[in-house]
Amino acid sequence: GPTEPPLVVFVTAVPPTAVPPTPLSATPLSATSVPPTPVPAPTVAPLKLPATIAEIAQGFGSPDDLALESDGSILFSDEGNGTVNRITRDGKIIPLVNQLSVPEGIVVLPDGSLLIVEQGKNRILRMQFNSEHPLSTIFTTENKTRNEGVDNIARDAATGDLIIPDAPNGRVLRVSPDGQTTHVLATGLTRPVSAAIERDGSILIADELGNALKRIRPDGQVQTLGKFLT
Repeated sequence: GPTEPPLVVFVTAVPPTAVPPTPLSATPLSATSVPPTPVPAPTVAPLKLPATIAEIAQGFGSPDDLALESDGSILFSDEGNGTVNRITRDGKIIPLVNQLSVPEGIVVLPDGSLLIVEQGKNRILRMQFNSEHPLSTIFTTENKTRNEGVDNIARDAATGDLIIPDAPNGRVLRVSPDGQTTHVLATGLTRPVSAAIERDGSILIADELGNALKRIRPDGQVQTLGKFLT
């Protein structure tokens, strides 16, 4: 077949600066007993939200997924242009890599390197800054259907494993950090596209074309949390 053009990588080292998290406060809701007689509908006060929405970048093809770096820089994939870009805190836009085939999800690893989902080739790339070979493939899965490839991934902070919703094949995988060991956590989903890990180790999965939210318990049990109409 035709030779693919080489990936072009732009590397700009940005020294990480720790940004302390802002604590969130929550006001607990108190239960109210309702008498059996009709009561007036409650009055809901409008939310007081900031009036200003700032546009920080424009002119891209199809910005898709986002991630934040430790210094507050914004990373985003542009699937229309096949790029992954950084927006620094002072507003500079820095292209990190181009000529990707439908880049999607991004995960920032503890050492500052990135994991990038390349949906068009159904693989996970790792981008390491200040490296002679900054871009490498750590995992590829066969697309056994004609559906679109992997969309997003999550990282289990407790183990370093990757949780990969194998979208075209209807599975959820647990993959070791080096990509060498794979365990199938669930099968039979329609199109799993996103994952999040709960405190007890349970894994939440968005099953896009199944119109459902699933939970994979640590014991392997798969629960359906909700079905949604379209």
